[in-house]
Amino acid sequence: MVVALHSIPRADSHGPETPAGDPAVPFSLALLEGARQCLVLARGCIDRGQNPRRHLRWAMTRLKKLPAVLAPPGDTEILAILADLIEYMCRELRSVHDAAGRETLERMYDLLREIRVAWLTEAVSAGPA
Repeated sequence: MVVALHSIPRADSHGPETPAGDPAVPFSLALLEGARQCLVLARGCIDRGQNPRRHLRWAMTRLKKLPAVLAPPGDTEILAILADLIEYMCRELRSVHDAAGRETLERMYDLLREIRVAWLTEAVSAGPA
């Protein structure tokens, strides 16, 4: 698995690349983008010396819904792998409390980016239904 060397954009930078409110955006992509945006907001809180917990809880709420919407119907193996990955990500995010957690936020943001790229690649290769 290739891990991108991508950093979380600053909270005052542009929002998600695909607007979550767009009706053409699938629910799974909206969840991914919402979780990524929550991580950006959590980093902004850390940068300002505020508690990031609220944003991290929202990110984890979105993350926990991802396995069910990303796994192909009936593919229990991928569902289990995604569930394990999300469990790991939530466990890591629970450990973020202050500036020491920036590296964890970066890693989780990169993982979400990789999931997004894989999802978009699969959606394009599958073509229209």
